[in-house]
Amino acid sequence: MWGFLKRPVVVTADINLSLVALTGMGLLSRLWRLTYPRAVVLFRRIRWQFFVEQNWSR
Repeated sequence: MWGFLKRPVVVTADINLSLVALTGMGLLSRLWRLTYPRAVVLFRRIRWQFFVEQNWSR
């Protein structure tokens, strides 16, 4: 019944190292200091809240 488990399972993978390196560098450059300007984000939230209160509260 479980005859397919008696044979070893072989998995092969062909990895292109230049593609892996390029992907890693791309992720690193995109995620580098992603949370750095926290004050700017807070400032934009306050400005958006002011804009909404002024224009949509009528």
